[in-house]
Amino acid sequence: MSRIQSSLLLRWFVLPLGCVVGGLAFAGAPASLQGRWQVIQVAVDHRDQPHWLYVPDDPRLLGLKLDIGRDVIRLDDGSRPCLKPALTALPGITLQRFIGERYPRPAAFDTPVRPTLADFGLKLADAPVAPLQVTCTRGASPWNGAWFVVLSADRLLTDFDNSGYVLVLRRRR
Repeated sequence: MSRIQSSLLLRWFVLPLGCVVGGLAFAGAPASLQGRWQVIQVAVDHRDQPHWLYVPDDPRLLGLKLDIGRDVIRLDDGSRPCLKPALTALPGITLQRFIGERYPRPAAFDTPVRPTLADFGLKLADAPVAPLQVTCTRGASPWNGAWFVVLSADRLLTDFDNSGYVLVLRRRR
C-alpha cells in the first residue's frame, strides 16, 4: 500500500454515524445523531479558571435537553435554535488532541498551552474521533461553529456556543 493510500485510510473512522471522511458535509443531522439528548456533565478547564463563563457541572446547563432533528438543533435553554443545520466532518484526530487544540490557554504561570482531558475532568479514553462541525443555514444561532464528537450510540460531546466548556450528553430513551 502506498503512503498516500495509507494516509487516506487513516482519515476514515467507523462511528455510529457510518463512515465519515474529513471535509464531507451532511445536509441535516445524520439519522444516528438525531434524537433527544440530556446534558450529564459540564466540563471546564480546571487550570484556566480566569476564563470561565460556567463552573463545573453548572446548574444553568446541567440537565438541559438537546433535540437533534434533521432540520433543527435545539437546546431547551431559550437560545435560538439552529435551523437547517449542515454538519461537516472535520479531519480525524484523537480526542485528547482535539480538546487541546480547541481550548488553548494563554502561555502564562507555567501552565501548558494545551489542556488535557483530565484538566476538564473528562474521564474518557483518548481514542480516535471524527468531529462534526455545525453550520446553521438560516438565521443567527449560537450553534454556528459548534462541534459534535460522537463517543458511542448513547454518548455525545459538544461545545454549543464556543464559551470554553464541553458538554457531555447522554441519549434519552
